[in-house]
Amino acid sequence: MFHMIDSRAKKVGAAQAKCPACGKTALLQMMEVFDSLHLVCVPVGSFLEDYFAVCPECSSVFALDKTAYIALKGGNGSFINEEHMHLLVDGTKRRHGAEK
Repeated sequence: MFHMIDSRAKKVGAAQAKCPACGKTALLQMMEVFDSLHLVCVPVGSFLEDYFAVCPECSSVFALDKTAYIALKGGNGSFINEEHMHLLVDGTKRRHGAEK
């Protein structure tokens, strides 16, 4: 039987929240990354989901926990803080380094 597993990313929306890296409130772009299992080119299911947010102000990238992802996807980013968003790429350092 022919099967394959591949990883995919899709933009799932945007939500207003305060960026922990730059401190600005911005429309954070949200992404969902997941692995898919295909049997004979027919998708069977997806698993191992990860959630990310990108700040358009400073280009920082954050891993979101599932609580934050559900809240942001529902449009409620007001309670999201650094506990829910784990910095992966600090865009503020990259930006400042490029200006020197």
